[in-house]
Amino acid sequence: MNAENTNQTLYATKALALRLRQPLHTERLLIAPIRGEFAEHSFALYEDDALYAWIGLKRPQSIASLRADWQRLETPLSPDGAEAWLCWQLQCKATGQVIGMVDANITIEGVATNLGYYIFVPHWRKGYALEACDRVIQHLMNHGVHTIAATVTVGNTASKNLLCKLGFVYHQLLKDNDSLRGRPVDDWEFVYRHPSA
Repeated sequence: MNAENTNQTLYATKALALRLRQPLHTERLLIAPIRGEFAEHSFALYEDDALYAWIGLKRPQSIASLRADWQRLETPLSPDGAEAWLCWQLQCKATGQVIGMVDANITIEGVATNLGYYIFVPHWRKGYALEACDRVIQHLMNHGVHTIAATVTVGNTASKNLLCKLGFVYHQLLKDNDSLRGRPVDDWEFVYRHPSA
């Protein structure tokens, strides 16, 4: 790819990212684009070991390191500029509590190469993941995304069932696709397609 095409791709991806990086709402949730300043009120929620049972999430070492990571995501582009990297924090409208996160990586071709989410342990089994992911999917589809991929660690039936409720369909097994506690694990990949795709 020549420099002109690279610049055009970067410009298009940045424009896509800025269109998609919007605050969203559901009945119970504010789904807010991630900001570094959110770190102080979120850090303690990462201390619960149960959060890491099924996701290969890196535990933040300090409020400062979490703030730095999230400040980088305020510019919602992958390092090579090929994808929009979007990340939202879920906040309870009624209490202001931090509930969890949803993220998505989007190409300019309208493909979400990964949709991910996690809910902090105090808020498990309250329907927040379904509510938030459904709203994010609607948002992406309304802005030209036609295909969304999501992966679940093999054995995580709760997340598998959630994706099925959202309309995802099993696609394939990905061997050694992630790691948990330093050990490789397989993932199930699910795909959601726009009804007109």
